[in-house]
Amino acid sequence: MNAFKVARTIAAVICGLLLSLGSARSASDIRDLAKDEFEVPEFRDRLASVVELLRIGDYIHVGPGLDGSKVNIKVVKESAILYSSMPSLSMNAMAVKPNIILISELLASTLTLDAMNSSLAYTYENANRSGDALTDSITDLKIFSIRRLTLLRELRRGYVPDGEDVTKEVKDLLRAAGALHDEHIDFVFAGAFSQLLFHELAHLKTIEVPVAETSGLFDSLLDFLDRRLAQSTFDEEVRADTVAAIDVGNTYLYIKKNNSLNAKLFAEGMESYLFLMKDIVFNHLLVGERGLNAEDFVIKMLHASCRNNSAFADLDYTNPDRVAVGAETHLPVLTRSEYEGLAKRLRGANVYLTHPHNFERAVRLLQVMTDKFEFRGHFNVREGTDLLNTLNDPSISFRREPATQADLPWNSNDILRALSGFYGMEEGKLCPGTECWVGFPIDKELKGFVEVIEDYGRLKSIRFALPVGAKFGSVEYYRQIALSVTVFANIFQLSTEEITAIGNARIDYLQCGIGSYILNGDGFTVFADSTIEGGYIFYDIVPIDKGRSFLDNWRGPY
Repeated sequence: MNAFKVARTIAAVICGLLLSLGSARSASDIRDLAKDEFEVPEFRDRLASVVELLRIGDYIHVGPGLDGSKVNIKVVKESAILYSSMPSLSMNAMAVKPNIILISELLASTLTLDAMNSSLAYTYENANRSGDALTDSITDLKIFSIRRLTLLRELRRGYVPDGEDVTKEVKDLLRAAGALHDEHIDFVFAGAFSQLLFHELAHLKTIEVPVAETSGLFDSLLDFLDRRLAQSTFDEEVRADTVAAIDVGNTYLYIKKNNSLNAKLFAEGMESYLFLMKDIVFNHLLVGERGLNAEDFVIKMLHASCRNNSAFADLDYTNPDRVAVGAETHLPVLTRSEYEGLAKRLRGANVYLTHPHNFERAVRLLQVMTDKFEFRGHFNVREGTDLLNTLNDPSISFRREPATQADLPWNSNDILRALSGFYGMEEGKLCPGTECWVGFPIDKELKGFVEVIEDYGRLKSIRFALPVGAKFGSVEYYRQIALSVTVFANIFQLSTEEITAIGNARIDYLQCGIGSYILNGDGFTVFADSTIEGGYIFYDIVPIDKGRSFLDNWRGPY
């Protein structure tokens, strides 16, 4: 054995000893977090109801102390996690052998919040059924979008609501709505927590869980010194996900056989978990891009104007009576540097050495639910997996087939030439068409951007993000007005009346904090709506297809 091999062997032994020592210490510290003094007791009643509905109550202890004959579930205070030796438990769950499951307060609260939104969404939708397919579809999409936007916003803020208050609020609101019986509420929460609990139980049932006798849901526990160890952990995570998906599906079928309403509520909760997995990634990748947030890129909305109805002025951005319609939208067209930054963030996450990507995990659960248990829901599989594939391999196309054959009534080359006088244009990445461009104002004092999408030379979509909110009469205010007028008058040759009409969105914004407007032109429509807190109005210019509904035209070609 040469000197190099001897040195490598000695180093491996030392690293192994250090790893085992560190693992033993960490495992002991992790068990300390199961003490009552670190638990959030407000979640006990909720979780006790959940495990009963999941038919695992006989094997689970939820409450004070530890039961040596059962699996003990503890929601741990975020402050205790922060000062422990295992801060990666934050926004995470963890199985600790032989019989403990730890859930961070932040993860439990986020799932509770989303389950609450799902419950309220279901109530609102059923209370507002009209029998008209289009109207009901708009209501469904609107509430779904409010749920997603709220979740993304709370993920970004790291919101940790008080468990008791959240539980009380859900029950009070649903009881007041009168659409559901009180005992049905827990089925939404059971769906939201089902994959998490079954996943961690699967870890405890395995013969040997690698690494410190622990395994986490969303995060890696150690910087692994050996990729083979990481691979064994990866395989265990896939196994636990698969076992959990089957358990979730069987639970769904059991509930469905007994009560179809409860099965729908369970499915709503289960989708909350899927969207959480997806939105954790979107929040990580998109927050802060161009001074905006993930919710500004993932969800788009159109609001009722407050100019003609003063009652709307006091309603906030996500109030369902203020939101006219909402939908998930295609991701932004990226510059090369933005694209490379997103890919770097994706590749830099340690977790993907030891866990499948959240997008892949969500898809696996959904495929099991769809193929084996005939589940149907809102979840959009392709957006996340295509993004993951494209970021990992730039040669993979992100193109989608346009939903309409209608095109915008301008020549792409003419529009790009005109835009280049005001914006620095460059070819875009993550393009839903065959070619895309993105540009930022040449005047560096101005903010905002423009995205142009075409498909085989046919102009399909243009989006402007124009700044708004400067103090009336200030220099910045007039610069913002000048840019808007220049864009719509010089580039699109709109009339004075049309430009004035589009300006109504800015007036709305200044009057009541939310700007929205629709302008129907010759072969095109401009849909204007402000972001929730970023100080921009998005102007989406899309073709009019008379064979499509208002909703479909608003959603655009992609």
